[in-house]
Amino acid sequence: MALALLAWEIVTAKLMLLPPPFFAPPQALLEAYLDDWPRLLDCVYHSSVLLATGYLIGAFAGFLSGVAIGWSKIALIGAIRCCA
Repeated sequence: MALALLAWEIVTAKLMLLPPPFFAPPQALLEAYLDDWPRLLDCVYHSSVLLATGYLIGAFAGFLSGVAIGWSKIALIGAIRCCA
């Protein structure tokens, strides 16, 4: 692991073989995490809220669709024809 980080640091920060905006050195990433952690936590919180909201809406819609299909007489007749 240490050799991989060392190689990453050398290739990105020292030799500049990879473009800096797309391949940041490990030290720059660590500095960004340490400097901007309140903003990162806020973004993680808001992303989690969006994820949970979408999941709950999808679960509710799936539950309602399942109940509607289960109570449908057309679906019941189709299942009997299919499996008989």
